[in-house]
Amino acid sequence: MLIFAAILAIFVYGMIAATLGTREPLRGQLRIALNNGVAKDEIVDLFIHLEAYAGAARAFDSYQVALEVFAETADER
Repeated sequence: MLIFAAILAIFVYGMIAATLGTREPLRGQLRIALNNGVAKDEIVDLFIHLEAYAGAARAFDSYQVALEVFAETADER
């Protein structure tokens, strides 16, 4: 249950950062989420849902940040 709460908190902070359009905090939250076992597909789903609340442009910008983080983490491994 504690792990679920931690992952949920990461998602919430990531969603807030994405909605506000703050790229660097979002980048950090995405790295934390990936390091804690959140799947890339789950993160992509987050941005699909974000579109309804923050608009397509903000969701797309946030998704681009996620793609950059995905590429960084792939290079590290």
